[in-house]
Amino acid sequence: MAKTLKDLVLALLNATLILLALCLFLAWMVFDRANQVADTFADAVQVVTPLRTEMQEIVAQLEGLRGDLDALDKDTSVENVRQLTEIRSELAALNTQLNEVRTRIDDLSDKPSQLLDQTITATADAVAVRLTALRGCVPTPS
Repeated sequence: MAKTLKDLVLALLNATLILLALCLFLAWMVFDRANQVADTFADAVQVVTPLRTEMQEIVAQLEGLRGDLDALDKDTSVENVRQLTEIRSELAALNTQLNEVRTRIDDLSDKPSQLLDQTITATADAVAVRLTALRGCVPTPS
């Protein structure tokens, strides 16, 4: 009886240590994946900064073109006024689009927590799918 209890305790200890090792391995894999996601996220945020600078330069160029058109408007004849009005309206539409894009870029760079939340959610979903596949409980494809 004592030998059976001893063997049972040793088996329980062995199983516990195996589960602990498995949990530590899985935690290590999750933290490694989180570090990869954080690095990717940092790279993505750094990509947004040059885009913002380029957008500011384009807006400045549009402002310069608008000033040039104003100068031409004063020096042109009546027949070119219609063309200048069309050009001015196209520039205004382009400026509006650029401002919308700039706003989106500012939102992305000013709210990195949203990007991080989306990345973490996508990573968690991928980990869940892999763990399910590892268990062998993969649903049949529809």
